[in-house]
Amino acid sequence: IGAGIEYTNSSRPEDSYLKRMSFRLGAFYTEEYLRIKNEPINTIGGSAGLTLPVGRYNALDLVFQYYMRGKTTNGLIRDNVIRLGASLRIGELWFLKPSDEF
Repeated sequence: IGAGIEYTNSSRPEDSYLKRMSFRLGAFYTEEYLRIKNEPINTIGGSAGLTLPVGRYNALDLVFQYYMRGKTTNGLIRDNVIRLGASLRIGELWFLKPSDEF
């Protein structure tokens, strides 16, 4: 199960940089197929993200994620995981059909 929300104030290139930024929040819960000592191993977590526009068609996406997997009962171990990530989205006009006039 997962849910998320994204907010972007404006996508118009003439608006200010702060208005064109996007903000994301999400949460998730997963019942894993794994069972150890007849105990289900489940994952619960959340994430937050930010998109920084770089030019008109490109953007830098930053993400922070925290989740817990497992449990401490019955001699098991719980993992606490923090993930940081970044990706660059490059928008190209490769797939537009060129006009007959060059």
